[in-house]
Amino acid sequence: FAGARTEFQTVLTIKKDHVGAQVGLAEAALPAEIAQRESDLLAMLGRKDMDKADVRAVARAWVIAGDDARRGGRLDAARDRYRKALAADPTVLAPALGIAQIDL
Repeated sequence: FAGARTEFQTVLTIKKDHVGAQVGLAEAALPAEIAQRESDLLAMLGRKDMDKADVRAVARAWVIAGDDARRGGRLDAARDRYRKALAADPTVLAPALGIAQIDL
């Protein structure tokens, strides 16, 4: 993941608010960075410009935040985030799988 992290950071140097690069960097987070990742993603998703971002990146960010919440035992938060991912891009399978894992 080191090469990917470098590439995402390069993109962010050029365009600091690039949602796809921010999500990619979050997804490539090192184990020590996982705790911070969730709050960083939620801060990004709360920005006013998210309605202009690539819906696939927004949905992926919600899925990652949902996965982090689910792993932390915060199932209501995880379910809510998966639903937001589906609202952002209903064609994505990952949030439906996340909800199914919670409901099983």
